[in-house]
Amino acid sequence: MNSLFDFNDEDTSSSAFSVTALNNYIKSVLETNPMLLNITLKGEISNFKKHYTGHLYFSLKDETSSINCTMWVSMASKLGNYSPKEGDKVEIKGKIGLYVQGGSYSVNVTSMKLDGLGDLYGKYLLLIEEYKNKGYFDLERKRELPKFPLRIGVITSSTGAVREDIIKTINRRYRLTEVLLYQSVVQGPDAKKSISDNIIRANKEGLVDVLIVGRGGGSIEDLWAFNEPIVIEAIYNSKIPIITAIGHGTDKTISDMVGDKEAPTPTAAAELATPNMINLLSSIDEFKQKIVKNYNAKVDNYLNTVISITKNLDLLSPANRINNDLKNLDSLNKRLSLLFSGLLEQKMLKVKLLTNSLVSPSYKISILEKNLSSLNSNLKNNYNNIFNNKNYHYEVLISKLISLNPLSILSRGFSISYNNGSIVKKLKDVSIGDTVKIELIDGDVSTKVIEKNKK
Repeated sequence: MNSLFDFNDEDTSSSAFSVTALNNYIKSVLETNPMLLNITLKGEISNFKKHYTGHLYFSLKDETSSINCTMWVSMASKLGNYSPKEGDKVEIKGKIGLYVQGGSYSVNVTSMKLDGLGDLYGKYLLLIEEYKNKGYFDLERKRELPKFPLRIGVITSSTGAVREDIIKTINRRYRLTEVLLYQSVVQGPDAKKSISDNIIRANKEGLVDVLIVGRGGGSIEDLWAFNEPIVIEAIYNSKIPIITAIGHGTDKTISDMVGDKEAPTPTAAAELATPNMINLLSSIDEFKQKIVKNYNAKVDNYLNTVISITKNLDLLSPANRINNDLKNLDSLNKRLSLLFSGLLEQKMLKVKLLTNSLVSPSYKISILEKNLSSLNSNLKNNYNNIFNNKNYHYEVLISKLISLNPLSILSRGFSISYNNGSIVKKLKDVSIGDTVKIELIDGDVSTKVIEKNKK
């Protein structure tokens, strides 16, 4: 009996089998071979991807070859604190499996441990440290992107999805800009010079307002041109703002760190470089509405002003102004007449007073003579009155003086006694045997006290 997989059958045309059958046969051979059921491999991780489900997909490579690997989430959850990444040197264990639909085989990894960093990844980390210390990643040196670019330069391969995605996105978002393609080698030994030369050329020509530097995803080796110093320096020294769109979101080159903006995809880079036409049209509509609203407000304001001015013109017409001026003139004339009449009366009264005060010198002299005669008469009368009063007062004083004169008292039979020159007023002023001098009106006598009798 001929088997489906009997390749020794002479009539091969009658025993043709399907691709699926072949792949299933190879799968059974690979997955049942004892040597491939539990193999240990060492190599460097490349093209590393972590699916949102937790499955890990990567390639394991050495100096000359690579093999696809898959680590399902059930096995990946046993890695503990270790998180695999691009460039890691690892040791894996697993078995060979074949994907029937694609006819590709891979290693189904059951365990993984770190075996050191890959040489290329180690170099990548050293370059990051070097350019970080130089300040190439500083935010303050990064340039702002133009809001409305006239031309956008795209440095990428002339073929491939990157170019098409960028152009399509720009045309969809903002058709007022022009796209200039700087065809570049983006992978391999010639890539670094091609990329840097195009950046320098774009700066010399000065035709574009912003540059997009990009390519599709790949391994660290595929993207290594964007870690080369010659490319990094060209980006750093560019006077034109640069957006990088290198690889996928998980890929990170030093060019991304030095560029002014980093986009996870070419489409995102085109969106960063251009304003959204829909948003602009919406903004234009809003501005249009504001302009119409402001215009209507201005028109209403001007109409109100015209109405106000028209009313003022009616009030300020020549006829109205003349009538108002005539009324004001009449009022001023009346005020002036009243002021003039009052002033004239004041002046006339003053003239009358001055006229009345004017007299002839002879009349004035006669009046002064009369006043002088009256004053003389008053002076004499006052003199006589004062003299008589003073004379009367004098006589009164003489009379009092005479009445108070001691001699006058003595003339009436009185005398004054002295004891040792002192007037004797009381009994105590003398003693028995004292010689007392008695003064009389016409002389004095001396006597001796022989007796004192008290009343």
